[in-house]
Amino acid sequence: MRLRNLLSILENADLNGLQLKAKQLDTGYSFSDVQTFKKAMESLSAVPVFEAPISALRDSAMGAEEKDYLDQRNQAQAEDIKESAAALFHGARALLMTLRQLMPADAANVLNIQIPEPVNIKKLMYVCSKLEKTLQGSVVGDYTKGKSAICHIDPAANWIEIDVGTEAALCLAGDLAWSAAVVYGKYQEAKIFEEHVRALKLRPESLEDIKKGQNEAIVRLIHMESHNLVERHLNGNGGQMEKLKIPIKLMADLIKDGVRIYPPEDAPDNVKALFPDYDKLGEIESRAPAKKKAPEPEPEPDPQPEEPVELDVQPEAIEEQAAEEAPEEKADEAPEADKSKTEKPKPVTEPKVPVLPKQASFNDTVDLEV
Repeated sequence: MRLRNLLSILENADLNGLQLKAKQLDTGYSFSDVQTFKKAMESLSAVPVFEAPISALRDSAMGAEEKDYLDQRNQAQAEDIKESAAALFHGARALLMTLRQLMPADAANVLNIQIPEPVNIKKLMYVCSKLEKTLQGSVVGDYTKGKSAICHIDPAANWIEIDVGTEAALCLAGDLAWSAAVVYGKYQEAKIFEEHVRALKLRPESLEDIKKGQNEAIVRLIHMESHNLVERHLNGNGGQMEKLKIPIKLMADLIKDGVRIYPPEDAPDNVKALFPDYDKLGEIESRAPAKKKAPEPEPEPDPQPEEPVELDVQPEAIEEQAAEEAPEEKADEAPEADKSKTEKPKPVTEPKVPVLPKQASFNDTVDLEV
């Protein structure tokens, strides 16, 4: 078990309740506050080092006792209960004091990272190198004011605690782990699909085309996830988008290798929600917003026939306006006689249409009586 979890269990346990009160009888002991003791005892049942005394107490007469006191007249059994209870109390108190000295204070912005059981030093260095590049390329920067500093290593359970400095860096790390989980899921889908295609025994050219298409889809997904991280955490700075693609790919590889990144245990719920649930890696969906489709153009309405404009014009007004605007004939201009003889007679033209009042339209026609 992780040492940090042991410390949390002991901090929350009622150690005073483990002090079982025993009164000497002529034969045996009379124990009081039995139910309080049993409740405190069960709160430590998850600690492996206390398994032996807790099992002994459960199997004794105290385990089945429902009253708040127990008179055990059997001297040997009474001594066993008393010794097991004392061992549990003193052991829990000593372990709590030791862990308080060993464990640093639980900082607010610490990533809890679980690494797989290392097969050898080379594998351990490989995982740690990827982890360092992932954090240095993402949470450490001017926007998050983050850092990457190891504050504790738990060799018993292969846990590393890394202080990232700020809540902004912690939130970016959570969203980065989520994006990497999405990419990891896509990797797994591509792998399963490739195995299915191989089973169909298609031509090598067809298989290569399919693999190429799968790789292009993953590249597009990484681009989309990187853009989403920039928009959510780096003020939309497009210059950081290419930089974040590498940590996303590295983190996806770390997830494949068994690395798990968790928030602090006392982190707010909104921060915890940024981190993926590693038990449901196949169900994690991208947080990047889908591209909005362009709205379809609205159909143009059918043209409506124009309604004829009715003119409220009196014939007398038209005749008076025509008489005023008619041009005066010049006296010194005489018709050319020679041309009139050779040219064909022109057809009779209709009188000039007078200018209509302002309310009339030029497209309207008016029948004039001449």
